[in-house]
Amino acid sequence: MNCLKYFMISFCVVILGHVVPILTEEDSVCYEELGCFSVEEPWSSPLRPVPLPSEPREIGTRFYLYTRKRPTKRYYVKTWPNIEMNNSRYDGSKTTVFIIHGFMSTGNDSWVEDMKNAYLNNVDANVFIVDWGVGASDGEYNRVCANIRIVAAEVTRLSKYLLQKERASPARFHMIGHSLGAHTSGYVAKKIPGIGRVTGLDPAQLLFEGHKKEVQLDADDALFVEVMHTDAKPTLPLLGAGILRPVGHVDFYVNGGWSQPGCQVPVISLQKLAARGISFTPVEDIVDSVICPHNRAIEYYIEALAYPNCTFWGRKQGIIKSAVSILSLGWLSRAFNYPSDCSITTCIPLGLNTIDYPARGSFEVATYTSPPYCIPERKVDARMAKELSLYLYNSADVDRH
Repeated sequence: MNCLKYFMISFCVVILGHVVPILTEEDSVCYEELGCFSVEEPWSSPLRPVPLPSEPREIGTRFYLYTRKRPTKRYYVKTWPNIEMNNSRYDGSKTTVFIIHGFMSTGNDSWVEDMKNAYLNNVDANVFIVDWGVGASDGEYNRVCANIRIVAAEVTRLSKYLLQKERASPARFHMIGHSLGAHTSGYVAKKIPGIGRVTGLDPAQLLFEGHKKEVQLDADDALFVEVMHTDAKPTLPLLGAGILRPVGHVDFYVNGGWSQPGCQVPVISLQKLAARGISFTPVEDIVDSVICPHNRAIEYYIEALAYPNCTFWGRKQGIIKSAVSILSLGWLSRAFNYPSDCSITTCIPLGLNTIDYPARGSFEVATYTSPPYCIPERKVDARMAKELSLYLYNSADVDRH
């Protein structure tokens, strides 16, 4: 987008390693190499009162790279004023992964480290952790929703560098985002044609649900978009945090997607019990219980990556199956796990292998109440492995002819 549209003075500068605007109008701002950002529709409206994003240096987006050659020692990627990746061990011929956290989270959260480790244990990849914790911790949710536009622009800028300078391929990019990070992933994919895969972990609902696809994750964003729903109930009055409707090529509604078993009572961790004894803080623990189903998407995906010997099988949604799961708050989801109802067109695994299977649409996934969440289904594993092999063989045969 041309800065002339929004600037009276049509240039930007880099000062002290940070991008700052020279002059802006009230409804727009531009940053060199990141683009222009306005509050015109669809970005802001009476039903979506989202302001302009904070300045890039206030958001403080940072990138840390991990590879199998450096699985525990993070490599800080210098991005301003120029991108530098000397001795980073980045390999453009391998899969490139971006893990993006959401609201009130940081790149130093333990789950980010766990997901990175689980991914590298499965795939020899380049894994970038995107840390925008300062910009995500603004107490004003509306502002944080605006800030993800800057974060996405930063990721896009780095991605284009990798494509141009490191001979990476967009088809080998895998964007993984939780909550607001899911929509951030979508913004990046919208800007780079041919992104291979986007995984949205319970994409944020508030200020995204029901709005145009330009402002939210959508199936058109990448070659393959998969979405996990774990808190897909209305924000008002039920305090749901995750988007309700299907927005990917494959949408997993775990335990009905409405809530998760074990999240309906205050969550009191062992750490809390050790620190506070039997007592607990009602407000804090109620808040934990509200965000519990939203964060379960993270736990399920990490487990799917970390324990390949057990598969979370998604089955095609049905009206009765979904209703029972929702009304029982996920506790009765397992009642519909019949080995005989799985085929290559009706079932699909949650995890890295999702993309290998032909089934598309919305699927129900059942789990246990506590870790490990995955329900072993050996008969389904064996059947689906045979059907997948036959499917791939037939597909290759068609290609040969």
